[in-house]
Amino acid sequence: MITTNRVKLLAAAVLLLSASGVQAASDEGEQLLKSMQAAVHSLSYDGKLVFWKGNEMSEYHIEHRSEQGNSSESVIQLNIGNDATEPQRQQFSLVNSSSLQLPAQQVYSIDMGRDAQIAGLPCKVVVIRPKDKMRYLYRYCIHQDSGMLLKYSVMNRGQELLEQFMFTQLTIDPAKEQLQLAVKQAAMPNTAEATASISQEENIVSGWDLSQLPAGFTVHQVRSIPGKDNAHQVILSDGLTFVSVFIEPGNSTSELGKKARSSGATNILTVQVAGHAVTMVGEVPDQTLYKIKNGLRYVAP
Repeated sequence: MITTNRVKLLAAAVLLLSASGVQAASDEGEQLLKSMQAAVHSLSYDGKLVFWKGNEMSEYHIEHRSEQGNSSESVIQLNIGNDATEPQRQQFSLVNSSSLQLPAQQVYSIDMGRDAQIAGLPCKVVVIRPKDKMRYLYRYCIHQDSGMLLKYSVMNRGQELLEQFMFTQLTIDPAKEQLQLAVKQAAMPNTAEATASISQEENIVSGWDLSQLPAGFTVHQVRSIPGKDNAHQVILSDGLTFVSVFIEPGNSTSELGKKARSSGATNILTVQVAGHAVTMVGEVPDQTLYKIKNGLRYVAP
């Protein structure tokens, strides 16, 4: 006969095993993301990928070379419209697209998805899942042996695809021993990044209170805008994504109070706050930009 106490013990054991499994998946996902960061920079590779943004699709040829600590990247767009006669070099960068920090557990969780195969290579799927409506879901398909990113997707809460790139052909060219070295290097903490910080004074915009931000977001950096008096760019981050807030005196009435445009996962909102034109740009849902706007307070210097 199964007693009530025994049922409780069994339930507690199941919960403990479940929590252990979730933590193991999170740890594996974090390690794969670290490996990806190192691999995209340190490996030599050559391939073609397709990039979707909203309803537009582009195809690129990417060649990345890494030798003795130096790297170079060539990106050429292959399909450039009906009027195009030859490929053109583009600003798209796989290195920049793969750049991330491990997200804060307060607002994201890291899960493992099903294994997949991209461009003939097996990959592990890492899912960075938001815990609220203020951010997107991210999926990374990572080649386990090399750490190379093979596919990347951004989705909203309705599981609608906003942006994605995926290799259709890929050749990775160092020896296997070098691949393993890149993966091992990813496991080592980057002390320069870990210790780098911006002083509190550098994160202050004179006359503005930025304390009422959406959960998880903090002021990452503040920059003066060259050529404009009392104009600033405030960069906010939740550890994974960034939002730029441009603040300058004066009224830019044409777009005030309206979402200027949306492109893939990127939204833009321009508003007027206390006689200042404020433009917010970021890879976040538009409601996040409105919440940032509602939290802005002008307190005269």
